[in-house]
Amino acid sequence: MPETNSAELTARLDALENKLWTRSYLMKIAEFDGATIAPENGAAARGEAMAALVDGADVLTPNLTEASILTGIPYEGQDVSVEFVQKNASALLDMGAKTVVIKGIVHGDEPIIRNYLASAAEGGQVEEVSSELLPYMLHGTGDLFASALTAAIYTGRTTREAVDFAGELVRDAMCITREQPDFEMRGVSFEPTLGKVAALLA
Repeated sequence: MPETNSAELTARLDALENKLWTRSYLMKIAEFDGATIAPENGAAARGEAMAALVDGADVLTPNLTEASILTGIPYEGQDVSVEFVQKNASALLDMGAKTVVIKGIVHGDEPIIRNYLASAAEGGQVEEVSSELLPYMLHGTGDLFASALTAAIYTGRTTREAVDFAGELVRDAMCITREQPDFEMRGVSFEPTLGKVAALLA
């Protein structure tokens, strides 16, 4: 049996725990929605269960992978045209979302990450909001983005202002995390940025 160090074993166990938790959570969603999730049609059923939650969402913040799962539009990677982003955003709006923010589009080697927002109330046309792309990835940035965006909206910012704020906050938190030991094994350290969230109330 090959040797496994404790850090690797912990990472594997965490990944397994996350998968089991996600499956359990989605099954609860499916039960609430009157659907069923069976092993033989697991992927399709999970997608359908999540798609049922789109209708009525005030703000939806998927990346392209998540948008593909929700809409059924084939995934084409992260380097896609504005027309492809528009296709996904329009599909999600047609499914009942009020506002969609599709995040994480990167073109080639550009040091820019693009997020696109579209609102049913404003005609559904996508609008780009970009921020600096850092040369490393961290766990938890998508959750932080959605949380920061929600905070900004609840304090009266427009959706565009909220998307811009969320992108900048994620970048700042990632820069802080980069200075910590073994940063690539950690989730993003957002706590030092909470003062900026509190400042939204000023």
